Amino acid sequence: MRRGVASRLVWTGGCTVAALTVPGIAEAMTALASASLDQVITNLRNVVVGLLVGLATQFFTIGGVRYILAGGDRPFWWRSCSGS
Repeated sequence: MRRGVASRLVWTGGCTVAALTVPGIAEAMTALASASLDQVITNLRNVVVGLLVGLATQFFTIGGVRYILAGGDRPFWWRSCSGS
């Protein structure tokens, strides 16, 4: 029962953060528009790196939550470390 509550809390928090950051990202992307090819490439690189950092943070957070929720249960703990 506790795992269900914790997972719902993490899911709700993640959705809330995503909903609050998406408009800011969209506004920042319109501000990055430029005519120079070098600037466009730099902006594209920055967006890709930002998305990869966000994805890595999400995986790290999910793994950490699974590790904490394992509570000494070895098979569950190994699954949190292996990512399966």
